[in-house]
Amino acid sequence: MSESKQQPTKKRIRLLVKAVLLFLFGGFCYDYVPVLLKSSSFAATVFIYFLIALIFIALTFVLKRLGVKKYREILFSSLILASLLLGTETILRFVVKTHLDYCETSGNPYRARLFEQNIYTKEVPYDPFDTVWTSKTEFSYFRIPNEQGIFEKRIGAKRAGEKRFLCLGDSFTEGVGTTYDSTWVKNVERLMQAARPLSDITFINAGQSGNDPFAEYTLLKTKLMGYQPDWVIMMVNNSDINEFIERGGLERYKSDGTIDYRKGPWWYQAYRYSYIVRHIAHDIFHLKDYLISAEEHDKLVGEAYTAISSICKKMEKLGDENGFKFVLVVQPMHYEIAVNKYAFPNFSSINNASKYSVDLMPYLVNHVKNLKPNTKYYWPLDVHYNTLGYQIVADGIYHYLDSILPPNFQAPQ
Repeated sequence: MSESKQQPTKKRIRLLVKAVLLFLFGGFCYDYVPVLLKSSSFAATVFIYFLIALIFIALTFVLKRLGVKKYREILFSSLILASLLLGTETILRFVVKTHLDYCETSGNPYRARLFEQNIYTKEVPYDPFDTVWTSKTEFSYFRIPNEQGIFEKRIGAKRAGEKRFLCLGDSFTEGVGTTYDSTWVKNVERLMQAARPLSDITFINAGQSGNDPFAEYTLLKTKLMGYQPDWVIMMVNNSDINEFIERGGLERYKSDGTIDYRKGPWWYQAYRYSYIVRHIAHDIFHLKDYLISAEEHDKLVGEAYTAISSICKKMEKLGDENGFKFVLVVQPMHYEIAVNKYAFPNFSSINNASKYSVDLMPYLVNHVKNLKPNTKYYWPLDVHYNTLGYQIVADGIYHYLDSILPPNFQAPQ
């Protein structure tokens, strides 16, 4: 075959190979890129820089077509820049390890819920009787939600004389970091049953990781009133202030069944994947968490106190209408216990938002200082309590409940 006839054949083969590679790359992007980017993992960051490099290469071919003589130098410089940036990202992520969010410190991808809009909401995130794994660097276990999608055993019809305590809260109520039977909810149940053997007492754990008082009020009102609680206990901590800053209050719930969180800055997605952007945001522009200024942060903290106090009043009103008493529990984190001071100024003032309320700080500070040296009552990376920590929290809540409740409820009929 002459050389002139071979040329078109080679061109067709090269074109076919390019088309196949483009097809395969397109299929990879269609099937895997949405999952990859959603994870906010290092692989996602590498993929983004890979796309940037491809864009540089494509622009170089355009420059070549336009007759720019130094297109090779431009390509080389661009690829060197992308490589240096990716190398910096790697060092910041795996060596410096600053500006990590909670999920990243516990060995999971970045928590990418910030600033999401128009999410179709479910009062509980799990389907009934599904198997839900919790896997962290320091522990791993699974739980099965009940008929209402909460991590509790099946709850039947209320018995005559039975007294029910429905417990609301976030992951510290759910009991992340320990087994179902070792949560503070189940510990308090056992203490109450032992102290009042003639009473029929049931504690229901409706804690959900990531919940806040506004989600808990909505969950109770729309899904859990069928449990006919006699007492509703809601635990709050400083994460509820942060979640108000992120999500707002009840106004997040829209009439069309969606929820809207506070809108973040236009460059949020870059912050999500890039540690360089994180350092610029926090170390150069000194932005606080949720990418806001110190002034806006202080303003929203004040609004959070008011909003949480308001939701507690709504809880009490709902109790008056449905025959239950509301108890507010203010819970410190382990690092707050260490200094006997809440991270947010005047956080303990939330304790005044309810007729029945208890601030656990004094009890926990006194109890923890009596532990043997180097005794850990929380997981150092994850920061949730371990089994011992939940037992200590349960003791504090039980002592308060024991002081306000009668020696014996009505005995079963």
